[in-house]
Amino acid sequence: MITTHAFSQYPPFFFYNPSGNHYIIDYIVYHVLAEGKSKKNLAARLFRVLESISLEFKPQDEEFKIRLRALVLGLTQTYRYGLVRELLSEDGNAAPYLQSSTMQTDCLRAAALLGLPELYTEIAAAYTAPGAKELDIHTYPHAGLFLCSAFEYAAQGGHFDLVGKILDGLEEKGMLPIESHWIGAAVEAAIHENHEHIVRHLLQPKYEYSPPPGENSLIREAAAVDNPEMLKYLCDRLTVSLGDPMIMHIAAANNHKSIVELSLASGGDVNKTTGRWETPLAIASQHGHTDMVRFLLSHGAELGRGEHQQ
Repeated sequence: MITTHAFSQYPPFFFYNPSGNHYIIDYIVYHVLAEGKSKKNLAARLFRVLESISLEFKPQDEEFKIRLRALVLGLTQTYRYGLVRELLSEDGNAAPYLQSSTMQTDCLRAAALLGLPELYTEIAAAYTAPGAKELDIHTYPHAGLFLCSAFEYAAQGGHFDLVGKILDGLEEKGMLPIESHWIGAAVEAAIHENHEHIVRHLLQPKYEYSPPPGENSLIREAAAVDNPEMLKYLCDRLTVSLGDPMIMHIAAANNHKSIVELSLASGGDVNKTTGRWETPLAIASQHGHTDMVRFLLSHGAELGRGEHQQ
């Protein structure tokens, strides 16, 4: 059985390699369905959220399980696996997010991720009802099932119309342009799920996205997705060279030949090492990508290059 301790032991490239994601997701889904609301942890909170927004389904129904899996995917991408132990911990003190979060906020974000516009509208309207606290999409509470805004989760779910609905609502309130870190988070979530149309929409000049100096998380995320056109667009938009060594390393880890070819054609060095002295060839070999190993060797990759350097 995979343990939660093991989740924190993966090397950095695991975060850009989706091959192991299903183990983590299946592990959490199993616990949520098996334990339900019996424990005071984030898994129980996730169960309660889904139960609240899916009144027409029972836990044994396939649609309930499909929605649960989608929520778990969103949760693991937000946490980057770092808080999975807290998710399943029985110690309430280990999960402070339970103390200050509101079910309403959690359900709002869940509705955005699952693409339930009517439910989203209904919950959001409650924030603006007479006597209610107005919804502030810029608020970033360190609490709750989802740590980022509903805007990010709508983008991750690929719900273009809902993304537009949220942006229109912000514009009506005079809250555009949004701070760059919010746009960046939403774009990164859309990239991860290969929603290129949302990526291009959010990076329009009118939203004024500008990454911090040296920030390249969007390019790293795109290099892990097998979509050369989206990567080319992002590199052009963010003025990053397609030959950047980071791109080839991450593409090799994910077995994306088309991305490696694109990087090579743009001047990428097939023998460039990472900070850990690993070449694309070594990384592909570690992940068991035999075809990628053959491809890199055919394009000049050198055996043993960088393996024993310190």
